[in-house]
Amino acid sequence: MINLTTLIPPILYIVIIVGSMATFSSLYRKRKAQAAASMEPWFPQSLSRDIYLTLLHLPDTPNPPKIPDSVLRAALLRRATDVIQKAIVIRQSKGPLQALLQKGSVGDDTWSQFLKAEQDIDAEIKEVAEDAMALSNQNQQWAQFIFQSAAEMLTNERLRTKLEEQNVKSQEWSEWWGKRNEKVRSEFLASEGVEEIGQGTSVNPAAVFTGLVEKKAGNVSDEDGVLVEAEVTSPTTPKESKSSNKSTPIATPTSTPSGSVRKKKGRK
Repeated sequence: MINLTTLIPPILYIVIIVGSMATFSSLYRKRKAQAAASMEPWFPQSLSRDIYLTLLHLPDTPNPPKIPDSVLRAALLRRATDVIQKAIVIRQSKGPLQALLQKGSVGDDTWSQFLKAEQDIDAEIKEVAEDAMALSNQNQQWAQFIFQSAAEMLTNERLRTKLEEQNVKSQEWSEWWGKRNEKVRSEFLASEGVEEIGQGTSVNPAAVFTGLVEKKAGNVSDEDGVLVEAEVTSPTTPKESKSSNKSTPIATPTSTPSGSVRKKKGRK
């Protein structure tokens, strides 16, 4: 006959272990759910999603009238554009975030937040595809090319933003270059001693050059002018130059003074 008192301790042990494990798992799940609920979203709240859902769930009453399908399609297309942009950000950020997680630079909370954002984006993509299928006509399946149209819209917006930035930069550079040109011009005129000319007036380069030449000519002394005039007003003809060359004596090294000649005569 089996003694039941010997079976009571192991049964109680098993019940306690199972109960403690169930309690721990339930508490862990509750804490995890609370942490996920209190976790900040990876992306801010989508305005296009709120607008689409507001238009979709408006009551069908005569006042206001029913929202046409074209408006709903436009709102859904805008929502698809935002979803594609978020999906691109998620795809580009996943690799670097994994590397940071392996190095220990990022905590597990950030990684779980990122995974939750990825799941939300996947669910939103499926929801957009289902809504596009519901709004599509019988002859045209709009769900097949809604994301292609949204990608083209996103590319167009990026190109437009870059063009606007380039226009702003070119305008800034043109203003800077105009100020720089005006500064260099004023410094040059000041160094040459010419009065500064007002901006917007037409300048004659020949007049400026003539003024500079006259300014420099006025700085020449009277002695320099006399010397130049003497050199210019006394030209020599070829005949006069020949006669002058003949009349000038040429000193030779053989000419000796009279004293040396007398000494030679005394010796004889």
